[in-house]
Amino acid sequence: MVVMHGLVQDIIMDEMSPGTRSDMTNAVIGLANSAFPSWNTLRTIDNETRLRCRKYQYQVLAMLHKVSSFESTVLGCTTYRMGRFFFDEGEYKEATELVQGMFQQPSKFVPE
Repeated sequence: MVVMHGLVQDIIMDEMSPGTRSDMTNAVIGLANSAFPSWNTLRTIDNETRLRCRKYQYQVLAMLHKVSSFESTVLGCTTYRMGRFFFDEGEYKEATELVQGMFQQPSKFVPE
């Protein structure tokens, strides 16, 4: 696991060209997407997948806050799945914040 201070992350992101930043943002969204199952399977999530989601939930949540200004249907789907996962886990505050963010800026979070 690589740990980098948030200020260092912000400086690096500010120095990136728009194209590089877009590529990196898509890569981060892809990583977040792979940590959570398709929203259709959350009703019958298996233990292995649930453990993976629990392992990465707060790292992915932190990443989503960094890329929330990026418009992407994949980001919308990932945000929805995370909100649904947090709700199923009884973490209602996190679930509510994710869902409210989707409703405040719906054009950024159009599901596929």
